[in-house]
Amino acid sequence: LVGNPYASSGGPAQVEVSLQFKGTGMVFDGAIPVGGTITEMLRLQTGAGEPFLFVDGISIPGSLLGALIRAHDEAGIAALFLGSDDTITGSFNSIAAYPPGDLLDGHAGNDTIFAREGHDTLLGGEGQDQLFTGTGNDLAYGQGGNDTLFGEAGNDTLDGGDGADVLYGGVQDDSLLGGIGADSLFGEAGRDTIRGEAGNDVIAGGVEDDWLDGGEDNDSLVGDAGNDTLLGGAGADSLYGDTGADRLDGGSGNDTLDGGNDGDALTDLGGDNLLLGGDGQDTLIAGAGNDTLDGGPNPDAMQGGAGDDVYYADDAADLVIENPGEGTDEVRSAASFSLYANIENLTLIAATGNSFGIGNALGNVITGNEGENLLIAGAGADTVYGGRGNDAIQGQAGADSLFGGDDADTILGGDDADTIDGGAGSDVLHGQAGDDSLVGGAGFFTDTLIGGDGRDTLRGDSGAGDYDVMEGGAGDDLYVLDTPADQVVEAPGGGTDTVVVDFAGIGYALTANAETLVLLGRTPFGIGNALDNLL
Repeated sequence: LVGNPYASSGGPAQVEVSLQFKGTGMVFDGAIPVGGTITEMLRLQTGAGEPFLFVDGISIPGSLLGALIRAHDEAGIAALFLGSDDTITGSFNSIAAYPPGDLLDGHAGNDTIFAREGHDTLLGGEGQDQLFTGTGNDLAYGQGGNDTLFGEAGNDTLDGGDGADVLYGGVQDDSLLGGIGADSLFGEAGRDTIRGEAGNDVIAGGVEDDWLDGGEDNDSLVGDAGNDTLLGGAGADSLYGDTGADRLDGGSGNDTLDGGNDGDALTDLGGDNLLLGGDGQDTLIAGAGNDTLDGGPNPDAMQGGAGDDVYYADDAADLVIENPGEGTDEVRSAASFSLYANIENLTLIAATGNSFGIGNALGNVITGNEGENLLIAGAGADTVYGGRGNDAIQGQAGADSLFGGDDADTILGGDDADTIDGGAGSDVLHGQAGDDSLVGGAGFFTDTLIGGDGRDTLRGDSGAGDYDVMEGGAGDDLYVLDTPADQVVEAPGGGTDTVVVDFAGIGYALTANAETLVLLGRTPFGIGNALDNLL
């Protein structure tokens, strides 16, 4: 029948065409004007399901009644093929196989295809196509070009193919596959399975429990409502769980994971990643790389793995896990916090408030905030910065470096040889055991320095018109005086002590129980005491 078109003038009279053939397809040429309702079209004798081929822009705005479009209780119409820019509507009552299941193929051109009822297969072909799957459980393939696929009702499978495609899952449980190209995939209602594959894809799960896989390249995934699973795959991906108890896995690449609300599980074992738990009790596992982990409000569990990791603790009950030898790690806490094992550094980041920070057996760096902090270094050679506020700092074991910062601080060195600097403000410094170095700090404030046991060096470092009080304790101590008003206190038998002064134009008389006096600069004279002095 190829090359033998059948045409109607389109008038009000009904036109009936009845054909019979075997073994070949039937071709309707594009010049045929088709409209209204075709009530009888074909009766197949073989039941073989021969295809109909429409070419050159056929459009069927009416419907083909399905009662007569079938073989005798056999296969019926097998397929519908198109070329150029076409619009096709297939349904159970129009182009229906028996049982229902149409194949609608757009071939080349920018096509619009509607499936209606039945379990249909839609092929967009080349060009920028729009495929609407209808109410059945349909298969829609965009194939080449930048296509738009609509799942609508039914449990549909949508495959964008090549090109930058847009896929909408519709109201039921759908499967969406982006294919090659930068695709946008939206699960909408239902429990959907969505894969971006190659290209920088944008994926949103919708309102129920969805499964999202970005695939290759740099993808953006949003779980939306429901308990979702988000997999970034390769590339630098952005994953946001939103509401629900979600599971996020960034895969390889430098990723950003945000669990959103509720208790989420975030995992990213490769790359330098940012993991944000959000609200709820979350679990964050980063793996190798220099990672940043922030559990958010509520008690969270975080593990960084190998690399120099940074943890943000918003709750004092946050659990931070590190193994030995996995880098130099830091906890930045908005609340009071005690370092867990194998974590080196602690910073209190709240702008104000009275907080405590406690180190561990490692050599820690601990930094206070602008409030009144209690900072305890623990064992190890630690460095502690009090910052602003009236802080209390304790070094404990190890050769520690302790800095009070602004305001009135109290600092205890603990065991071993410590370096203590009170900073600005009226400070009280205790070297305790070990050969310590104590500096009161600059400014017009009175500091109290107590060396304790050991060979200590004490320097008031006060400004003009002010003074410091220094007591070395047991051991051979060294005092460095900056102003004549500085006071040196030594008990009898406290060791052989030395006082060094540097006063412009003013002499100095050695205090009781100190043995040696050294004059520097323009200090004009020095006077000994009742002991055997060395001047």
